[in-house]
Amino acid sequence: MANTVSKELVNRIVASIPNDDRDTLMSCSLVAPVFRDASQRRLLGQLSVCSLDVKDKLATHHTFAEVSVRFTTSPRLATHVTIVRLALGAEVAKEERREAESVFTWLKQLREVYIEGYCLQTRTLAEAKAAQKCRTLVKLEVIEWALDTVGREQRSLRSVTLSELTLTPALVDKAVNMAPSVAFQSVEPELNDWTKGIPTPSVPSSLAELSISQSSAITKYFFGSQMQPTLPNPGSLRALTLDGHGEDNRSNIENACRHTAKTLEELNIFNSDVPEFRVGAKSKLRPVFPASFPHLKKLQMHISIPGGSKCPLPAAIAALLTPDATPLLEEVVFSFAYTICDQPGDLPFVFTTDTSKRLDRSLIRHPRLKSAEWDMMCLYYGDDSTTFPPPEDYLAAFSQKLSRALPRASRAGIARVGGAGVDLGAVGFV
Repeated sequence: MANTVSKELVNRIVASIPNDDRDTLMSCSLVAPVFRDASQRRLLGQLSVCSLDVKDKLATHHTFAEVSVRFTTSPRLATHVTIVRLALGAEVAKEERREAESVFTWLKQLREVYIEGYCLQTRTLAEAKAAQKCRTLVKLEVIEWALDTVGREQRSLRSVTLSELTLTPALVDKAVNMAPSVAFQSVEPELNDWTKGIPTPSVPSSLAELSISQSSAITKYFFGSQMQPTLPNPGSLRALTLDGHGEDNRSNIENACRHTAKTLEELNIFNSDVPEFRVGAKSKLRPVFPASFPHLKKLQMHISIPGGSKCPLPAAIAALLTPDATPLLEEVVFSFAYTICDQPGDLPFVFTTDTSKRLDRSLIRHPRLKSAEWDMMCLYYGDDSTTFPPPEDYLAAFSQKLSRALPRASRAGIARVGGAGVDLGAVGFV
């Protein structure tokens, strides 16, 4: 069989199997030698491990001891692992640490690492309140050990994500020097005022992608200063994502954009309650964005809509959509949330007529722009007895309104709803 089935065909067959269908993947790995490697890459590509103190809560995770024994018995299995999810409890014993260090010496093809502080499952209100402080359960020296262990021999590492943890500036600086792509999710500072008196790190960073989600203290640490950012070599950044920042972080977002504008190729700002990102808001503050992003190719923005009404496009965003401001722009994605209407035809288009005309003209003038997507989420708050037309009806109605509002961009195939065609996943009900 190995002589009659090409490797390319085997890879296509195995790739067609859904990720959650592990039984079929197991069967493929046993059916013939030619299927073994491709199937095992799918089965073993992601490794989930945890410290012993949270193992009883994480049935899908393995202990370091279990993985160490497996790799010692079958070293070839370690070559398939490209992603590791590491869940940490409060403590990691010395014996565990030796086993973990042994595990990571086997992983020569590692690309992505997720280090997560594990929160115990909550059932009562008291437990839920306690879980809000769960990130403080993981001791700082345990986090430092984890970062050192992961980064010691990982030349192939491309991405590091830290989630649900409490960090010091030294740990943050260590993280941004581990891989070209680093993400912080729900991370808090060890101290409330940890940004004072912290020198700029002396080790230059080769960081190309930075994502900060629900971790506004990290944004403040990196970009709180107008004059000199704490982030080493911010000019190396090619992609920046800021998610879940409140109005009090406006100046930090402004500084982040200004310090990275010359090299940034992708900018994503989601769920950030900044006046300039609210449709119809009239802010007298200085512009949150610099005059231009000369290399920006992709822009994704979540825009707040008061009451789902028609309003002018926020000036801060409109300025970015001119060819002078973003001459290399290729893709724009706007995300909106609407309160659901009884009839799809009643769903308003977001912007006023004047705004639509200017926007249509700007989109057409861009020499490289390939798509401007409108991703919409229809929200409903009420009892389950209310019935609505199917989501695709709302998408179809909104697509018609988009075509009328942006006729030239729609005819050119630039303006679209949810990407190419109708994306049913773009509409949800909550």
